[in-house]
Amino acid sequence: RAEVAPRSQGSGATHFLRSLWEVFRKDRDFAWFETYFFLYGIAFLMVLPVIPFFATERLGLDYEQYAVAKGVIGQLGILFLSPMLGVRLETLHPFRFTGAVCLVLALYPFCLALGSWLPSAGTLLFYSAFVFYALGMAGIKLSWDISSLQFAPEGQEATYQGLHVTLTALRASFAPILGSLLLYFGGYAQAFLVSSAFFSLAGVLFLRRYRIRKAQGAIA
Repeated sequence: RAEVAPRSQGSGATHFLRSLWEVFRKDRDFAWFETYFFLYGIAFLMVLPVIPFFATERLGLDYEQYAVAKGVIGQLGILFLSPMLGVRLETLHPFRFTGAVCLVLALYPFCLALGSWLPSAGTLLFYSAFVFYALGMAGIKLSWDISSLQFAPEGQEATYQGLHVTLTALRASFAPILGSLLLYFGGYAQAFLVSSAFFSLAGVLFLRRYRIRKAQGAIA
């Protein structure tokens, strides 16, 4: 963990933004973590407006089938895997843990892209995509809730988590629009493949940072 100066006195938006900037400037590991997590967030959010149209218009699924995939299969990972993954998060560094689950999540939009190319197997691939979604999101949810706090020095937890949430809102302001534009100008497969590429890039960068810091002796 970086040594961050004690919290300065003050209140209001300006003070809050100044505190966030100080965190990024002084804690480079956390800054890189949030940068890579930002890439993950783009990948996740950009396919949200695309999937309902893909399921109903390209695959011809009804709303019950869509609800089973997203609302049942997609939530099983969080319900049943979160306790086991929570143990792993305690033993693995956030860079390594989050990188691994991002690579799992890359298979979620990739299966959807395959379903676009192979409509005869589209329904099976759609359900398979949400199996990978369930596995990956169980880990991402833990990472989202806990990782920023693992970087935070004592007394700085609120500032670190505040930056984490602020960046979530920032990517939510444009990532779904990006997905809609890719759908409009490219198509379903293009939107899904770009999402898969962002997931993969985030995963590779997380793991690369872990290896670099481990080689430097900063990670046990």
